[in-house]
Amino acid sequence: MNLNKSTLLLFCLFISLPSLAEFKIGIAEIYDEHAPFVQNELERAYNHADIEVSFYVTPTLRAVIMANNGNFDALDLRYDDPVNLSNMLKIPVPIYSIDKMYVWSANKKVLFNTIESLKDIEFIALKSSTFNKELEPLNLNITYVKDIQTATLLLESGRAEYLLLSDGLVKTMRSRGLEVNLHIVSYPIMTNELFHYVHKSNKSLIPKLTQSFQYLKD
Repeated sequence: MNLNKSTLLLFCLFISLPSLAEFKIGIAEIYDEHAPFVQNELERAYNHADIEVSFYVTPTLRAVIMANNGNFDALDLRYDDPVNLSNMLKIPVPIYSIDKMYVWSANKKVLFNTIESLKDIEFIALKSSTFNKELEPLNLNITYVKDIQTATLLLESGRAEYLLLSDGLVKTMRSRGLEVNLHIVSYPIMTNELFHYVHKSNKSLIPKLTQSFQYLKD
């Protein structure tokens, strides 16, 4: 077979081009099973940024470990976690607000609408709350209890008046048929937001992805 110089040059150029590396996104099983729209939203954002991606579904903790170790290029949606996501960089556009913390009471009394209005009030809160780290700097008067059942008992018996609690937990309990005789008596005090993360090796993509996520959010 005879090849002219132009054809030979193009052929050599083609075989010498590096193949584009696969961009892998780790997805926790819980998202795949219960919130498939998360993967759809991520795919839309990356498509808008002209980045082709592949999704890999793994157990939740394994997804975090593999992403942080660089086995994945990016990771689904997570809360801020500087310890377990030490090698990951956050796309600074919150994708979803999952939980909101409110003041709850067994009897509707005062409506709290600022952090300052909480300063002289005695509260109870759950030891396991994801908001506890954010509550610490506020220096509120909080007694921590082990579970929602204890908190509800204290409120209904009058031994405590106000509970700091996320609406997500109350919704979960009510969806399971459990009665929660509490009322919200504040505006949202705090909000837990979920962000998308990329491995630090992909730092150069952050501006492009930030624009893409913001575009879809708007």
